[in-house]
Amino acid sequence: MAFHVFINNSKDYVLVEEGKSILEAAKNNQISLPHSCNNGRCSKCKCKVIVGSYDMQEYSINALSETEKSDGYILTCKTYPLSDMFIQYDYQERNLSRVTSKVISIEKICIDIAVIKMKLYSNKESTFIAGQYFDFIMKNGKKRSYSIANSPSRDGFVEFHIRHLPGGLFTDYVFGMEGKCLKEKEILYLEGPLGTCDFQVNGEKPVIFLATGTGFAPIKSMMEEIIYKNINRPIYFYWGVNKPVDLYMNQLVKSWELISSNFKYVPVVYDDSFRNIWFGRIGNVYEAVMEDFKDLSSFQVYACGSSNMIKKASRDFVLRSNLPKKEFYSDEFISESDLQS
Repeated sequence: MAFHVFINNSKDYVLVEEGKSILEAAKNNQISLPHSCNNGRCSKCKCKVIVGSYDMQEYSINALSETEKSDGYILTCKTYPLSDMFIQYDYQERNLSRVTSKVISIEKICIDIAVIKMKLYSNKESTFIAGQYFDFIMKNGKKRSYSIANSPSRDGFVEFHIRHLPGGLFTDYVFGMEGKCLKEKEILYLEGPLGTCDFQVNGEKPVIFLATGTGFAPIKSMMEEIIYKNINRPIYFYWGVNKPVDLYMNQLVKSWELISSNFKYVPVVYDDSFRNIWFGRIGNVYEAVMEDFKDLSSFQVYACGSSNMIKKASRDFVLRSNLPKKEFYSDEFISESDLQS
């Protein structure tokens, strides 16, 4: 027996054979649906069921909360239809496309971070919103997600910040760990843009940007757009890193304070062994926010970076600091080591 799973109120559907997940059936039929980890850990395949019955197998609560489950959200990689279904993604499906890109430049700005700039070529419009990401499609068909680090105002060009994770399928290639290395003018294939952690340009609330490591990339994209559009809202940026050298664009962020009197930068180093050379804040970056703001009820928060930080910040900001749950926007990084743990 097979069931039809219709997507985003259109005539498009995935035919899912009994015993197959929605995502597995989509892949088998060369139908592109958002995904990354394939095992219920990353939330990239999350969508809402409008109509239909199904069975959803075990998944990580970090990928789908109990509230989301109660509201009808599923992970397609773990969902097996028991009837015909209608599902709805938060992204606008018409903008999802496979994009050919060419590497323009690769800059190793520190020992384990590369800034890659690329030119996009596409028969379809592939404009993005500040805060979104693209999936990089590997030669073996696997995908790796990276946030865009520049403003959409740079038409046709995108920037990515890639941290080397030893053993990483794509990052080892970028850093030349297997004898071969990513080079300028190389052609890569992307899919997207994807993601819903985009800046709410029409809002009026003060903003807290919260990032760990290369979670800075989408923050940079949003800040460039804010500066480009001359958006005049109070913005506080908390950037958490393990050691001071990990603040790989520290001077750029400091320059934003000179450009805008409404922007405040708070770098936070986690490892207290650097006290002899670091005289700024030390500790968990999300706790630094709560130390400075006891009440977040009037704020919007955009959190980008590690799964652990986002999980704790989303919980504590709501429960301890009165942040409205709907005002917490997140872009979570799931590494290969996370997926295997």
